Amino acid sequence: MREVADKLDAIRPSQRRGVKHGNGVTVGEYLASWLDRVSEHKKPKTARHYEYVVRCHLHPALGAVKLDKLTADHVDKLMRGKDLSPRTRHHIRAVLRNALNDAVAVVEDLDTDIPMPVPYLPPGAIAGPRERH
Repeated sequence: MREVADKLDAIRPSQRRGVKHGNGVTVGEYLASWLDRVSEHKKPKTARHYEYVVRCHLHPALGAVKLDKLTADHVDKLMRGKDLSPRTRHHIRAVLRNALNDAVAVVEDLDTDIPMPVPYLPPGAIAGPRERH
Protein backbone atom coordinates (compact mmCIF):
# COMPACT_ATOMS: atom_id res chain seq x y z
CA MET A 1 0.00 0.00 0.00
CA ARG A 2 2.82 2.41 0.82
CA GLU A 3 4.44 1.72 -2.57
CA VAL A 4 1.26 2.83 -4.39
CA ALA A 5 1.06 5.99 -2.27
CA ASP A 6 4.69 6.79 -3.07
CA LYS A 7 4.08 6.39 -6.81
CA LEU A 8 1.01 8.63 -6.63
CA ASP A 9 3.01 11.25 -4.76
CA ALA A 10 5.65 11.11 -7.49
CA ILE A 11 3.10 11.53 -10.28
CA ARG A 12 1.11 14.40 -8.75
CA PRO A 13 3.59 17.22 -9.54
CA SER A 14 3.71 16.25 -13.21
CA GLN A 15 -0.08 15.96 -13.35
CA ARG A 16 -0.32 19.53 -12.10
CA ARG A 17 1.93 20.47 -15.03
CA GLY A 18 -0.50 18.72 -17.38
CA VAL A 19 1.61 15.66 -18.15
CA LYS A 20 -0.45 12.65 -19.16
CA HIS A 21 0.72 9.17 -18.17
CA GLY A 22 -0.16 5.59 -18.91
CA ASN A 23 -0.47 3.24 -21.80
CA GLY A 24 -3.76 4.66 -23.08
CA VAL A 25 -2.35 8.05 -24.07
CA THR A 26 -2.13 8.69 -27.79
CA VAL A 27 0.59 10.67 -29.49
CA GLY A 28 -2.00 13.36 -30.26
CA GLU A 29 -3.06 13.66 -26.61
CA TYR A 30 0.52 13.80 -25.44
CA LEU A 31 1.50 16.41 -28.05
CA ALA A 32 -1.46 18.60 -27.02
CA SER A 33 -0.41 18.52 -23.37
CA TRP A 34 3.24 19.03 -24.35
CA LEU A 35 2.33 22.10 -26.41
CA ASP A 36 0.49 23.58 -23.44
CA ARG A 37 3.54 23.10 -21.21
CA VAL A 38 6.16 24.21 -23.72
CA SER A 39 4.21 27.36 -24.64
CA GLU A 40 4.69 28.65 -21.10
CA HIS A 41 8.47 28.97 -21.39
CA LYS A 42 9.20 29.38 -25.11
CA LYS A 43 9.12 32.57 -27.14
CA PRO A 44 5.72 33.13 -28.78
CA LYS A 45 7.10 32.62 -32.30
CA THR A 46 8.70 29.30 -31.29
CA ALA A 47 5.49 28.13 -29.62
CA ARG A 48 3.48 29.04 -32.76
CA HIS A 49 5.95 27.14 -34.93
CA TYR A 50 5.72 24.04 -32.69
CA GLU A 51 1.91 24.27 -32.80
CA TYR A 52 1.98 24.52 -36.61
CA VAL A 53 4.22 21.46 -36.99
CA VAL A 54 2.07 19.44 -34.59
CA ARG A 55 -1.23 20.55 -36.16
CA CYS A 56 -0.24 20.20 -39.81
CA HIS A 57 2.16 17.27 -39.79
CA LEU A 58 2.45 15.26 -36.58
CA HIS A 59 -1.13 15.06 -35.37
CA PRO A 60 -2.71 14.02 -38.69
CA ALA A 61 -0.15 11.25 -39.21
CA LEU A 62 0.61 10.08 -35.67
CA GLY A 63 -2.19 11.44 -33.47
CA ALA A 64 -4.13 8.19 -33.17
CA VAL A 65 -1.09 6.02 -32.40
CA LYS A 66 -0.73 5.00 -28.76
CA LEU A 67 2.35 6.67 -27.33
CA ASP A 68 3.76 3.39 -26.04
CA LYS A 69 3.32 1.84 -29.51
CA LEU A 70 5.06 4.59 -31.51
CA THR A 71 7.93 3.25 -33.60
CA ALA A 72 10.47 4.58 -36.06
CA ASP A 73 8.36 2.95 -38.79
CA HIS A 74 5.49 5.32 -37.95
CA VAL A 75 7.79 8.31 -38.25
CA ASP A 76 9.39 6.98 -41.42
CA LYS A 77 5.95 6.50 -42.99
CA LEU A 78 5.08 10.11 -42.10
CA MET A 79 8.25 11.41 -43.72
CA ARG A 80 7.99 9.31 -46.85
CA GLY A 81 4.24 9.78 -47.24
CA LYS A 82 4.48 13.48 -48.05
CA ASP A 83 6.38 15.54 -50.56
CA LEU A 84 8.28 17.61 -48.01
CA SER A 85 11.30 19.83 -48.37
CA PRO A 86 14.41 18.80 -46.43
CA ARG A 87 13.94 21.83 -44.17
CA THR A 88 10.37 20.83 -43.31
CA ARG A 89 11.50 17.27 -42.61
CA HIS A 90 14.14 18.67 -40.28
CA HIS A 91 11.55 20.78 -38.41
CA ILE A 92 9.12 17.87 -38.07
CA ARG A 93 11.83 15.60 -36.73
CA ALA A 94 13.12 18.31 -34.34
CA VAL A 95 9.69 19.03 -32.85
CA LEU A 96 8.89 15.33 -32.44
CA ARG A 97 12.31 14.67 -30.91
CA ASN A 98 11.85 17.52 -28.41
CA ALA A 99 8.40 16.29 -27.40
CA LEU A 100 9.49 12.67 -26.99
CA ASN A 101 12.64 13.63 -25.10
CA ASP A 102 10.44 15.58 -22.68
CA ALA A 103 8.18 12.54 -22.27
CA VAL A 104 11.16 10.34 -21.46
CA ALA A 105 12.58 12.95 -19.06
CA VAL A 106 9.28 13.17 -17.17
CA VAL A 107 9.14 9.41 -16.73
CA GLU A 108 12.77 9.29 -15.61
CA ASP A 109 12.03 12.06 -13.09
CA LEU A 110 9.12 10.04 -11.72
CA ASP A 111 11.26 6.93 -11.31
CA THR A 112 8.20 4.70 -11.68
CA ASP A 113 7.42 1.59 -13.65
CA ILE A 114 5.32 3.41 -16.24
CA PRO A 115 6.38 2.04 -19.63
CA MET A 116 7.14 4.82 -22.10
CA PRO A 117 8.58 4.48 -25.58
CA VAL A 118 12.11 5.44 -26.39
CA PRO A 119 11.89 5.78 -30.14
CA TYR A 120 14.92 4.97 -32.20
CA LEU A 121 15.38 7.01 -35.34
CA PRO A 122 18.34 5.52 -37.18
CA PRO A 123 20.73 7.94 -38.84
CA GLY A 124 19.66 8.54 -42.41
CA ALA A 125 16.10 7.31 -41.83
CA ILE A 126 14.93 10.87 -42.23
CA ALA A 127 16.81 13.13 -44.60
CA GLY A 128 18.14 16.19 -42.86
CA PRO A 129 18.52 19.63 -44.46
CA ARG A 130 22.21 19.05 -45.32
CA GLU A 131 21.48 15.91 -47.29
CA ARG A 132 19.90 17.83 -50.16
CA HIS A 133 21.50 17.09 -53.52
